[in-house]
Amino acid sequence: MLRLLDPEAFRRAFPAFAAAFARASRETPEVVSLDGKALRRAYEKGLAASPPLTVSAFAAETRLCLAAVPPSDGENEVEAALNVVELIDLTGRLVTADALHCHTRMAAAITQKGGDYLLALKGNRRHWLRRANLQLADATPSIAERTETSHGRNEWRQAEIVAAAEPLMPGHLAFIRITSRRDQAKPLMRLFMASTLMAAAGARPH
Repeated sequence: MLRLLDPEAFRRAFPAFAAAFARASRETPEVVSLDGKALRRAYEKGLAASPPLTVSAFAAETRLCLAAVPPSDGENEVEAALNVVELIDLTGRLVTADALHCHTRMAAAITQKGGDYLLALKGNRRHWLRRANLQLADATPSIAERTETSHGRNEWRQAEIVAAAEPLMPGHLAFIRITSRRDQAKPLMRLFMASTLMAAAGARPH
C-alpha cells in the first residue's frame, strides 16, 4: 500500500494530521523540540564526512514527530529548521532548540506562527551571553528548585528567570539560567532566551 502512495502528497498531508492529533491530545501547552540528526552510515561513497541530515519537530507530550525536513541543495540545518517551523501550527506551543537556532530569524518565525520559544544561549552569541550573565547577576531572579530520583540517580535542578531589560530579538522577554547537578558531579549551568516570562517553576529546558 505504501508503494502506491504519492510521496509528495503524503509529505504534505502527514504534518497536518500530526498537528491535529497533537492538538486533540494535549491538555497543557505543548513543548515542541527542534533537532537535527545525521543519518549514520547513509552517506554516499566518498562522502562519509557529509551524511544526510534531517531536522524534525518533536512534540514532547504526545511523543510524535510533527514534521521532518532534510536540507535542500545548498541549505544547512539552520535553513531546514526554519522550513520545519513553517509546516506546523505553533499556536500555544513552546518551541525549544539548541544554540545553533538561537537567532533573530528563528525567533521571528516562531512568534509569527503564534508560538513561544526557549532557545539555548551559548558562546556563538557572545554579546547576548554577556548580557544574560550581567542581568542575572544584577537583578533578583525568580527562583525554583527541584530534586528528583530516577534510575538510581539523584538530580537537583534550579531555575532562575529575569525579565530582559530590552529585547535582543523578536519576542524576547526573558533570560533563564538552569543549574543542574547529578549525584556528586560538578554542577552544569545552561542559559536560555525566552519569549515568555514564565514562572521559574514552569521552566522546561530543552
